[in-house]
Amino acid sequence: MDRLSIISAVLFLSGAPSYALPIEETAEDSARVKDIEEVVIVYSPKETGKLRQAPIAVSLFDRTALDDQHTASLKELSAFVPNFYMPDYGSSLTSAAYIRGIGSRINTPAVGLYVDNVGYADKSAYDIELLDVERVDVLRGPQATLYGRNAMGGLLRVFTRNPFHYQGTDIRLGTSVKDKGYQLSASHYQKTSHRMAYALSGFYKHSEGFFENATRHETVGGNETGGGRIRVIYLPAEAWKLDFSTDYSYREDRGYPYRYLGVTEGEESRPDRIGRILYNRPSFYRRSLLNSSLNAQYTANKFILSSVTAYQNLNDNMTLDQDFTDADYFSLTQKQRINSWSEELTFKSRDNRRWEWTGGIYAMYQALRTKSPVSLTREFMNTVFDKANAAISPMGMGLTLDMPVSPYVADGAFDTPTTDLAAFHQSTFNDLFGAEGLSLVAGLRVEYEKMRLDYDYGGRMDYGVELTSPMMPLVLEGLSDDSRFRGSLKHDYVQWLPKVALQYHFSAQNNVYVSWSKGYRSGGYNVQMFSDLVQGDLKSRMMRSVKNKTAETLDGPMYDHMPEAVKQMIVHQIPQEEFSGTPAQTRFKPEYSYNYEAGGHFSFSDGKIQLDAAVFYMDVYDQQISKFVSSGLGRVMVNAGRGRSCGTEIGLRGGWLDNRLTWHASYGYTHSVFKRYEAQEARTETAQEAVNYDGNHVPFVPMHTLAAGVEYEQPLEHHKVKSYFFGVNTTGAGKIYWSEDNAFHQPFYALLNAHAGLDFGTVRIDIWGKNLTDTDYDAFFFTSVATTRNLKFGQQGNPLQFGVDVSLHF
Repeated sequence: MDRLSIISAVLFLSGAPSYALPIEETAEDSARVKDIEEVVIVYSPKETGKLRQAPIAVSLFDRTALDDQHTASLKELSAFVPNFYMPDYGSSLTSAAYIRGIGSRINTPAVGLYVDNVGYADKSAYDIELLDVERVDVLRGPQATLYGRNAMGGLLRVFTRNPFHYQGTDIRLGTSVKDKGYQLSASHYQKTSHRMAYALSGFYKHSEGFFENATRHETVGGNETGGGRIRVIYLPAEAWKLDFSTDYSYREDRGYPYRYLGVTEGEESRPDRIGRILYNRPSFYRRSLLNSSLNAQYTANKFILSSVTAYQNLNDNMTLDQDFTDADYFSLTQKQRINSWSEELTFKSRDNRRWEWTGGIYAMYQALRTKSPVSLTREFMNTVFDKANAAISPMGMGLTLDMPVSPYVADGAFDTPTTDLAAFHQSTFNDLFGAEGLSLVAGLRVEYEKMRLDYDYGGRMDYGVELTSPMMPLVLEGLSDDSRFRGSLKHDYVQWLPKVALQYHFSAQNNVYVSWSKGYRSGGYNVQMFSDLVQGDLKSRMMRSVKNKTAETLDGPMYDHMPEAVKQMIVHQIPQEEFSGTPAQTRFKPEYSYNYEAGGHFSFSDGKIQLDAAVFYMDVYDQQISKFVSSGLGRVMVNAGRGRSCGTEIGLRGGWLDNRLTWHASYGYTHSVFKRYEAQEARTETAQEAVNYDGNHVPFVPMHTLAAGVEYEQPLEHHKVKSYFFGVNTTGAGKIYWSEDNAFHQPFYALLNAHAGLDFGTVRIDIWGKNLTDTDYDAFFFTSVATTRNLKFGQQGNPLQFGVDVSLHF
């Protein structure tokens, strides 16, 4: 553990409790800490009250908190939420998100995302800029009863600024050193009448990145993104509200800063490469994202009816040097086109009666088309004969591949349409059995999901082979094999997603609860596995063709002098391996969990301190785990038998000196392990064996998350400078295991950040620094057998960084 980690832990453990010590009361101290739900009011079609008064573990952030912490994305925000981890590595395609040990690097998400009450169906769209955001809510624990599939770990709710509540023009300019970054954003909010208001916003952001590719001599890890949003709210009558929103963004991530860290075992052949980024082929990720939605709301005397109609279009292109080295083995391109349509109708009660209820129906259709050509070079295809050569080399024989055209390309398309239908209801019974403050929450969702995979993938290879033997060499020319898979798979599922909670309110600001709920994450298909299927099938076909061509050639007139027994011996020594893989193996099953939780929300010292705490236990079944396929050609999702995740989390917020001084502290602990998981792992180039991972930690999940910070702003009277401000915070995470065998891990690390500036009223200048101690840590780590040796790679976390932001409001 580095020195900052120790300092951060001491700061949290010793400093946080001291906030509760009695202090001398003054007039300035009498102000309560800001209640975000009272100050920043947003509308949700489903919840019937404040989140901190509900049996939910939640963290809330308003615009001020986002600016103070310099969080421009959900990835940056996650560092300030206990047991929420959204690391910044790879590209926006991954956007891995973990809450309480539940998460995913690929395929279906385990944490839901809603922006202005519109759900995002695919996590490729999760890495968004928090441009004109007014509030962010992070709900921890399964939210499946109200929000359905893929909210098993929790839910992220993002709300943009409402032009009825906020008017004016905002312009922000920013620059940063080291990554040579700069950004510009502009937003305008106007209320044209008591019935209509609109918001327009646009942004552009550029970063060169922090890291150098030693082979290509270019900076990698940077990005370029831009886009805009238009939102129009119209009140045609007193009871009606129409809220239309459309936003578009384009993003390009430049390369993947995965540095080579050596071999996992054996002697390192090139120690000079360790610690350097080496891949030799162009690598990038490009994404265009369009969202359009209409929220319609009708408010009656006793209920509120809401309709949310949404459309999303995503087009992306991931191109990757899949071997991550300067050797030319293979590269991968994956292109996705996603069109999704959804409609949700929700009824909920109003006026806080003893019986509060919400219910509705939901329908979604998503059309996903994926193209993923894989290019295999001559150097890689020669490994096809590795097993054969190992078998025949004792007889003095060998096979050498001749590829007239390199690389070999396997290509095709996958169509994955998904239909999701659901009905849900949740009731809250207040003052249960006449006991004031005692509430019962009971809800149920029935969800039907149907998915299909239509596949057409493969390629043709023309080649020749030279067979060496003690007798004489054979040159086999004109060989050709075609490996292609065409067909369709389909599956459907029905899930019953209940929730029950019992809560007691001591007062409006203090309550405790216990809850039980079920979470659910969709299954799907690993289209990445088809490259392995084609490779295995092609290898089998090639060996069969070599064997048949050898027999045919030896039967020719050139070899009449060779004894028949010798001919048969040569043919017999060429091994033949039948391939047994099928497209059905690409399917992975849904994951589901049962969550047991106890917690509470409290207010102390006349409202100057807020405390949120929870403990949880989760049983996870058919747990989805991301791992490399045996060839190294990409990652796939597999199901572990069963997992368990338990832990605790605590969050504190406070305000003193009339809220000029505010502070926050949070800590999360997650113990996430496999209870039953046996996997087939490649132990040699030719053999696999069953490995038991029972009791091992689930990879990519930090055991500890930590955040603490202080902000101070001092108003100035009769001065051009309206106020000065400064703040400091620290965030930490770890221990993080990188694989199921727990062989490698990232120890706990902490980062120190600070900012200071001046507010001139119309203009605000903020100078900031991140990772001030320049802590060295890995944001991501993996091993790969793509080059036939097991190699280690990692992405270094962002180093020390400084910048300045200038914002204007008029």
